[in-house]
Amino acid sequence: MSQTLEQQRRPGSAQLWILVALFALPAAAAWFYYLNPDLLPQGRSNNGQLIEPVQNISAMRLATISGEGLDLGSMQPKWTLLVLGDETCAETCRERARDIRQIQKALADNGSRMERLLVLPGEGYSLGSIRALGSSFPGMHLASASGELLEILAASQAGGGAGVENNVFIVDPQSNLMMRYQPDATAKEILKDMEKLMKASKNWVKGAQYGHR
Repeated sequence: MSQTLEQQRRPGSAQLWILVALFALPAAAAWFYYLNPDLLPQGRSNNGQLIEPVQNISAMRLATISGEGLDLGSMQPKWTLLVLGDETCAETCRERARDIRQIQKALADNGSRMERLLVLPGEGYSLGSIRALGSSFPGMHLASASGELLEILAASQAGGGAGVENNVFIVDPQSNLMMRYQPDATAKEILKDMEKLMKASKNWVKGAQYGHR
């Protein structure tokens, strides 16, 4: 009798594991290719320059324009589009800020999973000019930076060196600096990459939730 019951249980158990594998595979594959984009099948590519190895900036602390501190780790677990502007945030800088605002809107519901951060190099900005900038881009974090973060952003350029003003950077939900776009990159190109990353990470999160139940 016990043997008969055990034999009856085995097929059901096998089917359960097959179902689990079928649900887990898409999420696992999406996360694998997100972490290893160079292994994507030919014909599928990202528009931005991958930063390899990724740089974790969660411990970085910036000075907000109001004089308070901004811990980049506090933006977890959201994606962040970081713009490194120029010292005066001239027209190109402002255009980049407009781009990331439009990208957030275009992401629709996924826009709530994203933060916008404009980093200005150096210090000593006039309160009036900063207030005007902040009112132009509500919901965007404004901060100044010098030293280590600027060095990391500069080193992200292929071959190292400077020349990263008005570049856009993608920071993942774990505060890893992982992709960079030059000033001539279009908002549409950045949006396409963000849509792919949002989709991949959303599937991974769902898979992780099911796995921990």
